[in-house]
Amino acid sequence: MLAVDHSALAGVVVDVKASFEELQTALGALATEDVEYAQYHAKELTNLIYDVTTAVLLVSRADDELADGNARLALVAEAFVAEHLRIEPARGITSGGTFCAQHFDALARYAAVDPSVLDEPPAQTGD
Repeated sequence: MLAVDHSALAGVVVDVKASFEELQTALGALATEDVEYAQYHAKELTNLIYDVTTAVLLVSRADDELADGNARLALVAEAFVAEHLRIEPARGITSGGTFCAQHFDALARYAAVDPSVLDEPPAQTGD
């Protein structure tokens, strides 16, 4: 669906293909991580799947409309990709860590937390 005829879509196609590759990497990362990590990133993965699929469909339809002399959907595809896919690679799914994972028991299981934890600088986790 990304084999387009119009050169005006070339940049968008490159970005969508890169996002598809990131999606594949994210799927692989979640397949090898523990359950908590996978659950933490499940919504973001679903959003990434949706956004990549939507971008592919927009590009395909934009190419059809460009063949008819209408660039409207090409602009929509560009705007969509800029807004939804040109952000952190794989939406941070492959970063290897999360703030929430570091504090999972406190956040998800209502475990008590010593107030001194608030004085510690946040760990750099990539999200």
